[in-house]
Amino acid sequence: MSGAKEVHGPGATSLAVKAEGGTVLIVFPKPIIWCQLDPQTAFEAGEQIARAAHEARFGTPPQSDGSYIAQQVKARITEELRDRMVARVALMLNSIGRKSHGEQAMMIVDTILAEVA
Repeated sequence: MSGAKEVHGPGATSLAVKAEGGTVLIVFPKPIIWCQLDPQTAFEAGEQIARAAHEARFGTPPQSDGSYIAQQVKARITEELRDRMVARVALMLNSIGRKSHGEQAMMIVDTILAEVA
């Protein structure tokens, strides 16, 4: 994974993950039939595959220090939640200021999300 990770035991192997030519390349040092990874190594491999997928798709590595997968999930949940909240608040608004309901809802939801995020 950006280098290789050694795992010991039956089915253990090392692997490397990288973006190459717009695809994700997983490299094993020798032909294998199956691979066994402990849970932490499997998670790390998943993280590296996700990061390589980002780089393959966008041409640059992701600019994140923490868990890339967790950041992607949070971003998607936040956007979906925001969309639902804007729609609900827009329905509830009868009179707040002179702005359109959509603008009022966006202001309220953005304020709430700024507090929760």
